[in-house]
Amino acid sequence: MKKYYKVFISTISIIFILSVLYYIIFPSKGEYNSDSADTILWAKASIDAGGLFNENFEYAALFTFGGQLLMIPFIKLFGYGITANICGMVVFYLLFLTALFFIFKKMDFSLTWNLFSLAVVMMLISLSVKMREIFWQHIIYYSLGMLFLYVGICLVDASAKEIHKNLVKYDYKQMDGSTLAKKIKNRVREIVLLLFTFVWFMLCSTNQTVTFAMLVVPLLGALIGLIVLNPLTPKVYADNKLEKKHFDSIIVKLISVVTLASLLGYRFGTFLKRNVSSSYQNGYSKMSLPETWPDHLKSFFPALLDMMGIGYLDDVQLMSAKGVIALYKVVCAILLILIPFLAIISWKKIKSIKFRFMILIHFILCTIIMLGFVCGFLSAANWRISPVYVSCIVTSLLYVKWLFKDIKTKNLSVLICIGMFALAAISFVGICKLKPDYGKDKFAMKMVDYLEENGYTDGYATFWNSALITLLSNGKIRLRNIAIDGADMRLYHYQQESNWFKDEELEKNTFILTTADEYTNLVLDGCEVANYASNFIVNDDFVIMEYTFNPASVMK
Repeated sequence: MKKYYKVFISTISIIFILSVLYYIIFPSKGEYNSDSADTILWAKASIDAGGLFNENFEYAALFTFGGQLLMIPFIKLFGYGITANICGMVVFYLLFLTALFFIFKKMDFSLTWNLFSLAVVMMLISLSVKMREIFWQHIIYYSLGMLFLYVGICLVDASAKEIHKNLVKYDYKQMDGSTLAKKIKNRVREIVLLLFTFVWFMLCSTNQTVTFAMLVVPLLGALIGLIVLNPLTPKVYADNKLEKKHFDSIIVKLISVVTLASLLGYRFGTFLKRNVSSSYQNGYSKMSLPETWPDHLKSFFPALLDMMGIGYLDDVQLMSAKGVIALYKVVCAILLILIPFLAIISWKKIKSIKFRFMILIHFILCTIIMLGFVCGFLSAANWRISPVYVSCIVTSLLYVKWLFKDIKTKNLSVLICIGMFALAAISFVGICKLKPDYGKDKFAMKMVDYLEENGYTDGYATFWNSALITLLSNGKIRLRNIAIDGADMRLYHYQQESNWFKDEELEKNTFILTTADEYTNLVLDGCEVANYASNFIVNDDFVIMEYTFNPASVMK
């Protein structure tokens, strides 16, 4: 590749990568919703309790080793709010980016190839509003699981290298001082790396089911698969500078470390979670009825398209700009699914054990997610296949790079790269269209301004407004959850601490915020709680009911 091509590709790639940072820091807040606040809510709950979990908090999900740990320092520094959340997400983005950088580096990618691959992954992850929410607004199962996986792969690879160095036999009688020192240094490095690997897998496994599904089982399955499912030929061993007995020893040692660490972590996680539970997390972990499985399977491809930003296109002309882009995304989606299968077809030609390892991890991970999607309730939400989408992108890039090495397939590799870069450019343009103050005219943003200007601080609102407004106001406005069902208005403890509803501030002047539609339904159904209000602020978009006491006392 000519030097100016490398400079051009690297420069554009860096711009693409930095555009995600721009999104996280500036326009992302305009796309936030109340779900985006969950990670920082868990962090606040931990701070309030002075421990890992808060027994008075109703969690949507339980992570003993999760993103809330990144948020805690920033809450202590800036207070609860959007500033702390954005800082935490910037750190997560940098961690995710670094993990991927080392994944590609260990696959012998040059700096140009590495930057190109990072740009493609980051841009394709940012292709839709939902994917941007999942990865860049909060830290949840899917993004966290992929980070765990890629860091785990890097640690296992580094450990394998050090184990291999120490399998070489030395004649200690003929060994000079420098050789002995080198041998000792290699042994220490092996122990340290295996210790890091052990600690990482143990900590990750405290999250239990999520970690086992997205890290432990795929990685262990791939290690076993390298030996059992696809025995390596003598030539492959030679190409990787290995002996079979050494290879088997490396695999056995890694399997032992990962298995022991994961089992200990799982047990430790059970101990840490003994006094808390998650109704939402437990709800989608169940099996669905077998008669629903065909429908779940049929919904997979539309779900994938949704992750790529193809929404409702009923009124879109086929040959319009939007229509052409949608068709192009469909073609790319098909290719992202098919390319990893081409890697399987090319298995015997692939001499790199690392690449074979990554292929096995991809298919085991996808199988686990698809089983949950088809046979469970993961299909209830499209974004739950996001790990499959990300893994398809990474595995496709690895295969395209492998094609590039062969003169016979180099042109095909370049063609696919151009296609991927074009899709990344579409995502980049979409991000650039989002101004730094994007979303300022949305309901939540306008309500933050109105409530702050008029001195409102403590009150209630339905879930989709309460958590979001509290977050966007940097905690200056503190809204608690209520649920409205016909005439029934009740406290809603989901993602809330029970003590928040008993705050002394609520005994003074407080309020209930509703949208105009919510208030209309309350009036029509004859809501009793509304009758206790001392004053009403009625607007075209919202209604504020003011109280001189805590209205929680008259809610069910």
